[in-house]
Amino acid sequence: MDLSVLFAAFGITTLELSEAAAISIVIASAYKSIIPYLYAMGGVLLIFLPTFLVGRYIVLLPIDLVKAISAVILAYFGY
Repeated sequence: MDLSVLFAAFGITTLELSEAAAISIVIASAYKSIIPYLYAMGGVLLIFLPTFLVGRYIVLLPIDLVKAISAVILAYFGY
């Protein structure tokens, strides 16, 4: 196992979770409601459940397909 990949994965996961928490805190305080917390929890579950359930099969994908999909996503968000 490459420790740099492990630490990078932990870092980006922590960043995304803290970003979701911060946004839900701001919106919840602005609207005096707990619904943003529910949406944040739903979004986290929507991402993490499939990752944990089928994560071991991700390594079976061809690396060229992963690179192509990553390039499209990065180009979309970079535009």
